[in-house]
Parts: sequence; structure tokens; C-alpha cells
Amino acid sequence: MIFKRKSFHIFRNVGSESISDDELNDIQNAYSGFIPLNPDIKTAIRIVPEKQTNCRRGGEYCVLLYSEKKDGYLQNIGYLGEQLDLYLVSRNIGTLWFGIGKTKQESFQDMEFIIMFSIRKISDDSKYRKDMLKSKRKSIDDIWEGERIAGVTDIVRFAPSACNSQPWFVRSDGILSVYRYKKPGKRGIMPARMVSFYNRIDIGIFICFMDICLEHSGICFEKTLYSDDGGDEQFVLNAEYRLDMTEENNKKEKIAGRDDWKTEPMPEARAAFVLDRSFSDQEMKALRRGNIPKAMEDKWFWYMEGSTLFAHRSWTGFCIYRIDFKGDGHLEVTVNRDPEQYGCTSIEEDIQSLNKLLDHWTQTSYDHYDQWLSETYDILKKTDKE
Repeated sequence: MIFKRKSFHIFRNVGSESISDDELNDIQNAYSGFIPLNPDIKTAIRIVPEKQTNCRRGGEYCVLLYSEKKDGYLQNIGYLGEQLDLYLVSRNIGTLWFGIGKTKQESFQDMEFIIMFSIRKISDDSKYRKDMLKSKRKSIDDIWEGERIAGVTDIVRFAPSACNSQPWFVRSDGILSVYRYKKPGKRGIMPARMVSFYNRIDIGIFICFMDICLEHSGICFEKTLYSDDGGDEQFVLNAEYRLDMTEENNKKEKIAGRDDWKTEPMPEARAAFVLDRSFSDQEMKALRRGNIPKAMEDKWFWYMEGSTLFAHRSWTGFCIYRIDFKGDGHLEVTVNRDPEQYGCTSIEEDIQSLNKLLDHWTQTSYDHYDQWLSETYDILKKTDKE
């Protein structure tokens, strides 16, 4: 999604399709599953029609981001907001960060309004970015000092920022040090009093890109965050990364994403049920890693976006299960009921089958061959009964 996303300046000639109620609910659910920089800072989003704000950029809705005001809250809201930004792009919903946004509801559940972005359904894929390298960004030499990392150094510089200010600098000398950078004597078109406010949000966005690029490259890291009170220094340290660049680590599997396999959406013919099941942190890590099939016997491709898991058949790409994790041990499951894509018609059988799949998928090391044998055995057993 990093390669596809585009910062719209205005929504024009993007089609007449609207964002559905289901999609609005999906946005709320996805946000609740995003990982914050600081879990001790309470945040929330509200989605309102654009006309209820001062934004007039042709969007259908605005996403309002609220937060408690604690140390690091701006970086935290940037980090969460960019995860939401990339999620929306994956759903063909365009985004426009609107820094000067105002809303009548300045507070929400003891939190304060921080920033918003306007959103609109994009019917025409050609409106998205075709060549990320044509984006106007600083050169690598301008933002990175020291040893470069392929797939990281060359990509993180495309993070969005207020007025395209790109207020970051990285020093790489065994440890990656991420600084908020203020170019001497220059601040662009932003009011002077607001520069550090927006730039700290920008640093949160940049850290999100850094995490995604490192994870995508299979590089393990330990991240340390530092306090930034918005001072006027040229370099303000915000984060340090200690990397594991060993050969063993670099062989680790990448995290699966929507674009890693050719898939079909869940059809209109569907059913729903609730599955009561809880997971350990290690099991959730396995589910979030997903699975990109590597053999004919590997019959499932699955990935997570926010708090939702999508499970597709690898051979056909058909979406069989969509699982929304509600955080209270309840899983809201949507199951395919198109008879040309999936033959099961029994909720009881689906519950049994899905539980078995989850038993396999939550293993530390997923054994697709063992899962295939188990599924084949169940099919043969069912055939014998018939």
C-alpha cells in the first residue's frame, strides 16, 4: 500500500461510488486493532460527513482523530493515523490529511481533537499513484547518513508530511537514530507556532513507515522512543532502532498482505456466526504474520488488516472466512455461501472446520502439509459417511 497511496489535494473526477455503512464500520473496527506507539495514551476516531467540518476538498466523510495529551501524543497519533491511511488505500478509499481542519466537537470522551483527514471512495484506480519514484521527495543523502539498508532507506523517505516538509533525518551507525529535523532559517508556508506541532505528527508517520519497511524486509528490531517537547533545536532525537541483521533473522518470513496473492472479495451470498475463542500473544503474532502459500498443498492464504483476518483459498483466491476480532474473546465470522465457491451450508460444520484451521494457523511454525493432511482426512471421512 505504500507504493499505491497518494496524498490527494482535492477529490475530483474519482467516480460517484459512495463509502458504504459496512465500510464505515470496518474503518472503526480496523482502527481498534492498530498498534499504537504508546499504549498508555488513549485515542479514538469519529467519522462524520465532510460538510460537518471546515474541510471542502470534495470528500464524503472526514475521519477525526482524538487523543489524550500526554508525552508523545502527537507522534502516537501520526503513527496510528498512517496505519489507518494505508488501510483505507487497501479498500480503495482515498485520503487527504487536512492539518487545518476544525470541527464543532473539539473534545470526545475526555480526549481532544488533534487532526483529521478527508476520505472518499475511489472508483478509478488510475487516480492512485502509478510511480512512487516520481513523488517530490528529498534525496537519500538529504535524509540518511551512514550505512544504507535496501528496501528501507530508499522507501521510508516517501512518508507523507505536512506541506511536504519531510522533517526527518536518520543516522545509521549500527543503531538507527531517527531525528526530527528543522532546517535552519526555513519553515515553508506553515505558521511558525504550528511547525513543531505538525512535524511531531509527521515523525510518527515516518516511524510507522520505518517499522513497516523493517518488518517487510524481515529485520527484527528493538525500538526506543524519546521525549520531544517541540523545542526549536535543529536535531531532536525521537527514536532509536537496534537491529538484528543476522543471516538467520533475514530468512524469516515476511508478513502477508492483501497484495501478496490474487484474491476475490467475499461474495454477497454469505452467512455470519460468533465464535468464542481467545488467543495468547504468541498465537495472535502467528495470525498477524499470515501465510503466503509456497506449495500446491498449501491451500490457504490469509492476512490481517487491523483487527480483521481474511482467509482465501490459495488455488482460486475465493474469500471463505472473514474474522473480526472483538477483543473480548468473541470472533464475529462472516462465511462464504456462494455454492460455486464454497460447498458448506452448515454453521456447525463451519465452526468445527474453522476451529481446526485456527489450531494449525496459530502454531509458532505453520505446517501447511499437516493441515492439508488433516483437511483431506476430514473430507474422506465425510465422504465415507455419505
